[in-house]
Amino acid sequence: MQRVKDRLTREEKAYEQRAEAEQQAKEHADLLADFETFSNRLKEGLEAVDFATKRKILQLLVKRIEVGTDDVQIVYKVQPHPGPNSPQQRNLQHPLNSLRSTTG
Repeated sequence: MQRVKDRLTREEKAYEQRAEAEQQAKEHADLLADFETFSNRLKEGLEAVDFATKRKILQLLVKRIEVGTDDVQIVYKVQPHPGPNSPQQRNLQHPLNSLRSTTG
């Protein structure tokens, strides 16, 4: 009889863990949908903003721009924190290798 009670306890615990994981997954999906909505509204709003405001926003986001001989590197003031599945060695800066001069 004790084995049945132990198994019931284990099954109840596993059920609670699955229910919690499902709830977290739903909350993550809802959060992602909210973020996508926010992002779309932000993009739409930026299209209507004047040049001075866009420049101010860039000044708030960009720490510095490094210009090399063959590339341009944008360094942001705030670095995104890599998630648990992201490689820690990932380069989070924004290289602009396509801006090389073609005139020599």
